[in-house]
Amino acid sequence: MTTGGAEGATCRLRSFHAFTSCMTELSLARVLEEVKAFRAAVERYVAGEPHQQMKDFPEGRCKLTSLLLARHLAERGLGDSMLIANAARPASDGGLDETHAWLELDGLTIDLTADQFPNQSAIIVTAGESPFHRSFSGQTQSRYMRPDEMSADFRRFFDIIYEGIEEEFDRQQR
Repeated sequence: MTTGGAEGATCRLRSFHAFTSCMTELSLARVLEEVKAFRAAVERYVAGEPHQQMKDFPEGRCKLTSLLLARHLAERGLGDSMLIANAARPASDGGLDETHAWLELDGLTIDLTADQFPNQSAIIVTAGESPFHRSFSGQTQSRYMRPDEMSADFRRFFDIIYEGIEEEFDRQQR
């Protein structure tokens, strides 16, 4: 994946060592700060009167939440993320396969909804894939979908949710 960093550098990442030499500590700290603050804003948004598409957050909301975070990061100049979606693994209870989605950005795996699965943290940010993410197969990758590329129906509720989360984000930044 190639992405412009906060300092304007362009990186091609293949390993943790390439990651650490490409993304400065300052930009890494900024990404981590943004990710944590965005998750907190999502939690406050869903605690209020959220759009019905977010009512069960984080359960079943990984793709939508990842797209929302990708837009947030892109609008703040932190790069264009790749959405890793439709990843599946057998369910631990023998039921239907579990599916999941998350982001990749400059060699980082960023997952805001891992806590919908047992024994996972609310936020996972790691260089490369974690063992949890490697347990899924059949992933598809796509670059962040800009709002003008979304269907009208999807964009309608996506924009409502995004604006609500951004209001919460801005409120916590004051």
